[in-house]
Amino acid sequence: MKRYYVVFVGTKPGIYTSMVACREQVRGHKDRKFISYRTLAEAEAAFNDYNNGTLYGKYSVVETAEEHAVSGIHIRSTYDEQLENWQSQAVSIETGKVIASIGPMPYATKNLTEFIAVVAALRYCKNRALTDTIYINSITVLNWIFNKKKDHFIPHHQKNKELYSAIEAAESWLNENTYDSRVCKADIAESDTQFV
Repeated sequence: MKRYYVVFVGTKPGIYTSMVACREQVRGHKDRKFISYRTLAEAEAAFNDYNNGTLYGKYSVVETAEEHAVSGIHIRSTYDEQLENWQSQAVSIETGKVIASIGPMPYATKNLTEFIAVVAALRYCKNRALTDTIYINSITVLNWIFNKKKDHFIPHHQKNKELYSAIEAAESWLNENTYDSRVCKADIAESDTQFV
C-alpha cells in the first residue's frame, strides 16, 4: 500500500513517497517530526496545517514509524486463547530483548496491557537515562499516555485487582514523572507477533 510521508521538521520539510527518503530528511535531527498518511490529500492537508501554525490532531505533530525501525522500543501484544487474556511486551527493536512483559491478566484488554507496557518502557528508559523512542500501534493508548490516564471504565472486583493496581501505578507514575523518551504511532503489523 502506498504511503505519503510528511516531514514537518528535518533537513528539508516536505512530502515524500518513501520511508527511505523521509528518513534521509530526519536522520540526525533531535527535534525531528514526521508522520505517514494513506493519501496525498491527507499529507498535503497536514503539511499545510502545520505550516499555518494550526494544531494537527490532539498532539500538534505525532511521529510515526514503519516496520523498518532499527532502534527504540516496540510495544507488541498477543491474545492467549486458552487463558482468554491479552498480554503485551516492551521489546528492544535493536536487540530483541524483552524490557517488560505485562499479563496475562484477567479482564485485561489489548489497550490496557499496552498502556501499562508503555509506562514500564518509559520508566525503564528514565531509570537508565535513555531517550529511546517507544513505538505503539494504538492511537487510543497514545492518547492515554498524552493525557496521563486511561479513558476506559473498569469495574472494581476481586478478579481484576492485579490489573486495576497496575493501571493505577502507571497513571501515578505518568503524573509524578517527566521523561525524555518519545512515544510514537507505529504502523507495524502485529499479525506475526508471537511471544517466546
